[in-house]
Amino acid sequence: MIPRRPRTLHGVLAMLIALCLTLVPGFAPTTAATGQSLDVDITGLTPSSIGKSGRVTLSGTVTNTGSKDWTALQAYLLIRPAPFTDREDLAEQAEVDHGFAGTRIVDVGRFQELGDLAAGASVNFRLSIPVKNLPINGTDGVYPIGVQILGTDAAGNRSSTAVARATTLIPKMTGTKQSAATTVVWPFLLPAKRGPKELLAAISTGGQLRNLLDLAIGTGSSGRGVIVDPALVAAVDKLSEDEPDAERFRDDLIAISTDSSAWVLDYDRADVLALVRDTTARRHLIGAVERATDSVVDQFGLSRSRVSWPTQNGTSGALLSSIRESGDDPVIVSSLALPDWTSDEGALVSRSTRSGDLPLLVDDDVTRGIPGTLTVATLRQRILAGTALAALNDASGAESVVVVPPRFDPGQLATLEFETDYAQPRSLTAVPRGSRYTGKVEKATDVPLSQEQISASDQAAQTAAVVSAAAVDHDQVDDLQAVMIADTLGVRWRGKSSGGLAKARGVERKIRADLEAITLMAPPEVTLSSSEGGFPITISNGSDHAVRIGLRLDSSNPSLSFDDLPPVEIAADERRTVTVEIDLDEQNATTVTARMMTPDGHVFGSSDEFIVRSSRVGIVLWATMGGAALFVVFALVRRFGKRRKAGTPSPAGELDD
Repeated sequence: MIPRRPRTLHGVLAMLIALCLTLVPGFAPTTAATGQSLDVDITGLTPSSIGKSGRVTLSGTVTNTGSKDWTALQAYLLIRPAPFTDREDLAEQAEVDHGFAGTRIVDVGRFQELGDLAAGASVNFRLSIPVKNLPINGTDGVYPIGVQILGTDAAGNRSSTAVARATTLIPKMTGTKQSAATTVVWPFLLPAKRGPKELLAAISTGGQLRNLLDLAIGTGSSGRGVIVDPALVAAVDKLSEDEPDAERFRDDLIAISTDSSAWVLDYDRADVLALVRDTTARRHLIGAVERATDSVVDQFGLSRSRVSWPTQNGTSGALLSSIRESGDDPVIVSSLALPDWTSDEGALVSRSTRSGDLPLLVDDDVTRGIPGTLTVATLRQRILAGTALAALNDASGAESVVVVPPRFDPGQLATLEFETDYAQPRSLTAVPRGSRYTGKVEKATDVPLSQEQISASDQAAQTAAVVSAAAVDHDQVDDLQAVMIADTLGVRWRGKSSGGLAKARGVERKIRADLEAITLMAPPEVTLSSSEGGFPITISNGSDHAVRIGLRLDSSNPSLSFDDLPPVEIAADERRTVTVEIDLDEQNATTVTARMMTPDGHVFGSSDEFIVRSSRVGIVLWATMGGAALFVVFALVRRFGKRRKAGTPSPAGELDD
């Protein structure tokens, strides 16, 4: 049997690197004893780029997040000897080398003794070394630099393997003349925990969203982009009536969300991946999401530029085609979804779909896979590293776009400053359209909302359309219902199938109850005094808004027909009675079915069925009664006449018998 060859050289390299990492001390990942864990944050790196002289200083914090103590902790600086000059090589190396190791600097005086660290405690580290003493080859590029922590666990075990680590990137661009455009995109989304107390905490001084907004404002507008979720603006506005912090946050957010460098996201970041599976539901639900989005945009004067943002692992070719059917607004995609994309194609590429070209803004996180949490310092290094790698391509119009994670908390009073000759700030709307991306689009691996939840939301949308058609102020009713429906479609419901389904069904019940509050009542039976006549039908409006309702009447007798009754306006909590005219002609009786109807002709609600009869004995009865009356009069007159004749006196002189 002929052995199969590895598919790519990268696959062989990945296997070899992974094997080496398990053998070389200080490189292999380790598992601490139960109850022991350390977190490392890099909070400072100066300078942000390696110069020709001076010192490089790395600082940060080590926190014991476990339940047991560590002893004799040490912090070591490490740096990769050779830089990366290509983002693809950097990404591949980070993928296979999860420790992202470099050369550990173990010279006396170059590492730091941190001592013992009790459970829950933290300690700061600061490692500094002259540039001339860095173990690097000195060529231009991007160098991984970081810290490794060694220590003794509660069981007395100690080895040369790092028990915790964190890494960032530092460029060296002293010999490069090329520069690249840099855009930092700041997203503001409604958090998953959105109760009044939780939301107020997030937008008040020291809260995550407040800190993020302050940092975005502080960076200036020249190289900034903003993505705003209209659901966040609407939710904060509700709190602003009683909370000054909410009012201030709302006003500050709106101020940076109205210019041309701001893009507006679908309301509550709708799960477009879930909508791809159901064509019929997609038509109804996308309409509700757009309506909810537009209502907030109009109310607060937000930017008219729209954008879609699937989750990192939630992009597929079918999804992109589906989005293009609704328009050609740009879509933010992770570089992971476009495995064949290279930075020289540009940050904004075109993707061909069956409905036309679709612009894709590629979020290329060059630090993906590198150990360590995101801090202001490491965010700055991410921005500079991406820009440096773009500049090193020597491509015309080189650029880098960094989308800040929406849940990132920079901390209070944070600042983000960087000035280099290889980074040129560029606003979001100034990012030029690059080449056409013709490569592969990865399959989505995220699990979207359940089909049951989408179906329940779709039913709510269909019912809402009937309520809207009947409403007098249908624009206001449309907006309210659209927001309710859009609130059931956010990606925040992923992983919460029972809660999401309950939410969607609850919205459907609420909208259906609004429709069912409009009722019809007809008499159980109608008897006409002749073949023609009228009867009353009452319509009651128990909803919270005025409606216009017409009537459609059908007869069980095919020879009889009714014209639709024109709509009548009925205020909330009021009722109106209309009179229906009917001509049975030669018929004695018929069964009539009455139904309510919206002004556009949509019949809805329960029907009311009753019998209409014609009383044809009426004429005979009146004739008989008239004849009887005449007979009585005739009899009385005749009798009265006889009595008068019998009582007449005899002539004078005659004797009585």
